[in-house]
Amino acid sequence: MLVTRAGATTQPLIAALAADLGLEVVPVADGPAPASAQLAVIAQDGLGDGSIVDVIAGLGELPSVAVVGPISRASYGQLVGKTAVRAVVADTRVELGNRLRAVVSELTGKKHYPTRPASDGLALSVSASEAVHGSLESISRWCSSAGVRRRIHDAVVDISDELLTNAIYNAPMDSEGSRPYEARSRRQGVELEPEHGARLNVWVSRGGVTISCVDPFGSLPEARARTYIAKGMTRAAGQVSTKAGGAGLGLARVVEIADLCEVRVSHRRRTEIRVTLDLHRRRSWSQQAPGLFLAFG
Repeated sequence: MLVTRAGATTQPLIAALAADLGLEVVPVADGPAPASAQLAVIAQDGLGDGSIVDVIAGLGELPSVAVVGPISRASYGQLVGKTAVRAVVADTRVELGNRLRAVVSELTGKKHYPTRPASDGLALSVSASEAVHGSLESISRWCSSAGVRRRIHDAVVDISDELLTNAIYNAPMDSEGSRPYEARSRRQGVELEPEHGARLNVWVSRGGVTISCVDPFGSLPEARARTYIAKGMTRAAGQVSTKAGGAGLGLARVVEIADLCEVRVSHRRRTEIRVTLDLHRRRSWSQQAPGLFLAFG
């Protein structure tokens, strides 16, 4: 069962995808959802900024998808801070139906997430901090050869730097649950076994550039991820910690830059952070919030 509360624009899209997926749709007002509900899709249209937070809070721990247009950073941070919120879908109109379908399909188990990146992109394996700089140069050359314009080019390199650095310093965890390199200065090198290194892929598809970074540790806690993002939304630019063990650009900064950020963690097995940047549009908070997907298991 799919519980919904949406306006005239979003509700027909939700009804159509629910019918395709064989899900019953039950509109709700305020208060708890039916016990048989699998997922809630709550759209901001018709609710107003901030109201969507209250509606989702009223549904308790029911996994929820928030569909938002322009929204304040504070309200976005409140949404991310609620463990029931599994995804924030940016209401872009053009791609809204496709994005909603992908999110609802995965969260209801109707379709598994495709993990294989495009074959014509760039693939790198990085297991040492000293190799990060050379990897970023390779990414920069790939962006130039792919015709990626400068603003997106620079963002791809910055995000890749952050993801690779986190995968080498923050992700490694030993059998006792300790993180041996997290507090180490980024000026001190780290060299992992090749099988423990990060795999980074960059490719172009559907009008966007996607960066995927995978590590084999699955050590990112859900509470930490949500806290970094939520707190980052309330900080001014340049106030995200860059000290050893800090978030650096971190998930908060990555989410702020990205058009879509997807975080999937299989505990003690695998973490993937996948970031997509639109090639043709300059997104700003005053126009549209970034999309977000969080899956921890």
